[in-house]
Amino acid sequence: MENPEMLFPTVESVDEDYEPDNDPGDNLSRRNSLNSSLGTEAWLSLAPSTPPSPNATFPESVTRPLAYRESSLAPPSIVSDLYNVTPSSSPAPVSSTVRIPFDTSSENICAKLGDLRIESPVATEQRGDTYLECLSAQLADVHLESDGAVSHRPVPVREEQLPQAPFFDPNLQKAIKKAQGIMSNIAEQLGEVSLANAESGLHTLRMQALASRVFENDAVRTIGIVGESAAGKSSLINSLLDQREIARTDDNGSAVTAYVTEYRYKKTSHIAAFTIEAEFLTSDEIDLELKELLYDYRAAFRDGLTEETSLREYEEVIKRSDIALSTFRSIFSAHATVSEDFLRDTTPGAFEAILGHLQSLVSSLTWPEGVINGKWTAAANSPDEYREEIGRLSQEGLFPLIKIVRVYLNALVLKSGVTLADMPGLGDTNLARLQATKRYLDKCEQVFIVNRIGRAATSLSIQQAIKTQERKGLVGRKKIMTVVCTGSEDIDLDNAERRNLKAPKTKAINKGHIRDARAAIDRATESDSVKAMQQAQLRYTNLFVTARNNSIKEDVTRNYSSLANNHELRVFCVSNRYYEGTVFTSNDAKDIARSMSGIPELRLFCHTVVAEAQLQAAIYYLDVKCLGLLQQLELWTEATETEKTEPLVSPDCVGKLRDDLKEELDAFSTALNTLSDTHIIHRMRQDEAQAERHAQEESQTWNCYHWATYAAFCRNNGIYATKAQPFTNWNQNMLEVMNKTMTPQWTTFENTIGEKCTSLAADIKFPITRLAKRLKGIYFASQSQSQRPLAAKLINSDAKVSPVFLSTIMTQRSNILHRLQDEALTLHENISSTTQDALSGDVTSFIYTLMTPTYRACSALSGTGSTAVRRGTMQRHLAKRTLFRGIRQLVQRQLSEHFEVYIERVGEVVDEVCDAIDGSIRTVLVAEAGTERTSKEVLGLVRDLVVQGREDWVGVEEGSRRARREAGRGVMMGGGD
Repeated sequence: MENPEMLFPTVESVDEDYEPDNDPGDNLSRRNSLNSSLGTEAWLSLAPSTPPSPNATFPESVTRPLAYRESSLAPPSIVSDLYNVTPSSSPAPVSSTVRIPFDTSSENICAKLGDLRIESPVATEQRGDTYLECLSAQLADVHLESDGAVSHRPVPVREEQLPQAPFFDPNLQKAIKKAQGIMSNIAEQLGEVSLANAESGLHTLRMQALASRVFENDAVRTIGIVGESAAGKSSLINSLLDQREIARTDDNGSAVTAYVTEYRYKKTSHIAAFTIEAEFLTSDEIDLELKELLYDYRAAFRDGLTEETSLREYEEVIKRSDIALSTFRSIFSAHATVSEDFLRDTTPGAFEAILGHLQSLVSSLTWPEGVINGKWTAAANSPDEYREEIGRLSQEGLFPLIKIVRVYLNALVLKSGVTLADMPGLGDTNLARLQATKRYLDKCEQVFIVNRIGRAATSLSIQQAIKTQERKGLVGRKKIMTVVCTGSEDIDLDNAERRNLKAPKTKAINKGHIRDARAAIDRATESDSVKAMQQAQLRYTNLFVTARNNSIKEDVTRNYSSLANNHELRVFCVSNRYYEGTVFTSNDAKDIARSMSGIPELRLFCHTVVAEAQLQAAIYYLDVKCLGLLQQLELWTEATETEKTEPLVSPDCVGKLRDDLKEELDAFSTALNTLSDTHIIHRMRQDEAQAERHAQEESQTWNCYHWATYAAFCRNNGIYATKAQPFTNWNQNMLEVMNKTMTPQWTTFENTIGEKCTSLAADIKFPITRLAKRLKGIYFASQSQSQRPLAAKLINSDAKVSPVFLSTIMTQRSNILHRLQDEALTLHENISSTTQDALSGDVTSFIYTLMTPTYRACSALSGTGSTAVRRGTMQRHLAKRTLFRGIRQLVQRQLSEHFEVYIERVGEVVDEVCDAIDGSIRTVLVAEAGTERTSKEVLGLVRDLVVQGREDWVGVEEGSRRARREAGRGVMMGGGD
């Protein structure tokens, strides 16, 4: 039997670990510990994921080797090696192939074989294979074709490599699988014991083992995908998913994404190939939706619209009005009273009356079959069935009231924990949907801005998306902004070749390569082979596609880097048509096209987004869930076979611990509110008068605008641009004086909250540490037979203390610290969102919300004298000097809500941990029923499970040690230089 010290730390070895101010041994210190330095760094230590290295590079084709950063990690896993391998439910994908034309001389063959992905002897030895075995296996995949080309056999999506990162280390993946096997074995073996199926401690352990058989990490990372209509957004999602027509597309360029659609990896509880969950708007959200729809519809019939608007703005107004009417017809198809004449009524008070009537009709709506508490669920076993179910949902009259759809499927890009979110078109929706969409985007860890490659270098939509995303970074952290240019295959070869002749030598395509590619086309023409012709044409096209892609990447980076400030701007060029391969009849040509598509590289980048979060979840799974269960099982064995004559602790011990922890939490709650009052609310109140004066003065400058321009700004809620007036945000300009003083205040506030969360972790850890140290003191005294130290009244110093029991307390301490870190991150994200809403003037900001009624009141005016009345309305509103008081009240309300949620969640964590410690104490104090204790068969089985678990866990520790070490060194994500 293995030394138990390999599984559970000895009491002697954890002496330093129990010191409250010196904690190198707890599991959290293997991660980004809360015990970090002060200021901004306190938040950085809580960051959920490390972005890919700014210098990281990606392979030009999926068959070329990745360049790894120097580390002790083995080459990264392939997708199918991840911890939760399941057979793919999708049709067998067409694989990527690289084919190289060359002569058939032995010298050239040997030279070209060096370009193939042959592993080094070091890499193969790390896997335990001999180099000759590996070389033979890989050369078996290489064959020489009759047309003089070396072809590497296809690389399916399941065999694509993952980025180099500790989480994707093959040894860690094997450790996770091994831990899953240990949990499955325990659950299976305990299932054969009758007492484990009744109400008993053994039953509880079996339930925990059943829940731990699978590592399912809920801490996924979301990639929001935004783009204009016809940008190729849905096609891009289909390519990333390696599926056809899962994300809905529309060839005519109309907006088909009316709500957020999330694509997630299927859970073990999902039996069907596809599970669809639709969540509908709440009653309050429906009321707001109807209000914005009604406003959009009626805007097209406002007097003076054609005289006051430009052609572009007029078309946008008409488009939104048509969408609103279509939505009303869909929702209220069974109500004849909802007619166009009814919706257009312009009598005084008509808007409020119409809105009230529409809201009253909601209660009588017939919801789609299967909707329960605002949620609808369906399952499908094939892509065709999935499309049928999605189509049925979309055809239901109430589909405009859907808030979000979640699709769970077995797509390999999602396997590492990525969630792809198909976002509504921001230009084709009402204000309520726009605000909800932008708030969702603020929660995304990464955003892909999709645009057609021909317009990418000068796209206004990319500029706007980058500006929107620039506001959402963590304090002090660089963020990667990603532009995805679609349609890379759409190239005029004749024009490209002429331009290549004029290009500088550093950028021009080698003339010899062009000559060779043309010669290959000529040979294919002579052979009269469709297969050869398609392959030759693709190779020729690829020369110019690659050159154009590189040029576009340079242009996009140069044109938009200034907008991104200090954030990295990454650019990908992809071809969804090439990836789908539908334009080619030859399978080999399809393979070549896939390797040229750029999709595999983009998939690789997706995996980097989740690497750090998954690593921390994996360590928590191994150290708390799996190891904690093994400790509990051994503790049960000791307690069941040991006669107890002295109680270890008083029944009130955990109650006192719980009270101590809740006392710390109450003190922290008071400190949070005090901090917000001191740093934010009080200072905003001091500066309100000055800010109100500036807002009035700023509004005076608007009076010099042309009357039509002034009206246009009002119709667009203060954010607009014309040929004569550059892009201006009235809301942001009114905040200028307030922001000069409040920006540093918010920064200090966020940093101070980070420091306080770090302190809370130490304060909550201390009572648990104190309990463990007292028990440890009793253990040492019993071992040395010396006089035992004086202990608290709640602990019996005459009792025997098990080292395994001490280990369970250590595990729960790590548990609570991990959970505190997660909750602190959520608190920071919420505070950061409030900060941006207070300091910015965009559509989700507080000032935008408060100014919208005034803007709309001004927009409703028309006719003779309306210009003066409009300006007077604006001036009278700002003269009330209530704008910044309203902002302060919204800030105070939101911060209070954030703090309340945080304290409630941390309180739940405290209760869970105290309950777990109480369970361990009761296991020690109270043996199972007498028949169970005297059952040698049960005891023998459980004892064997513990022994086997100890032996197997040594392999888990060995497998995860290297990844833990590299995580501490901060290995960059996304490959190496």
